[in-house]
Amino acid sequence: YAASFQQQSSKDIKYNIKDLKDGYLNDLKKINFKSYRQVSPKSVYQIGLILEENIEQPFITKKGVDLYGYVTFIAKALQEEIIKREKLEEEIKEIQNGKKY
Repeated sequence: YAASFQQQSSKDIKYNIKDLKDGYLNDLKKINFKSYRQVSPKSVYQIGLILEENIEQPFITKKGVDLYGYVTFIAKALQEEIIKREKLEEEIKEIQNGKKY
């Protein structure tokens, strides 16, 4: 077991830094989530991904899931959803105030 994991993230150790483009929300819908038990004597039910069923996702490596990439992927998708919801909320306010339509 581990108390925590840390991924170095300073710009000082990175190069070719680019903003992520939108589209992660649509990609999130394509992920096949499963419940499963691992092959081991003391296995318990877990939830997660099956590598072979999600090979096209950017956080999948040859041997498993890049957890830092996975968390960033999920956070970007959530960010897109928040922005989308905020725009819809603003449109609703405009409609309610008679400013639209």
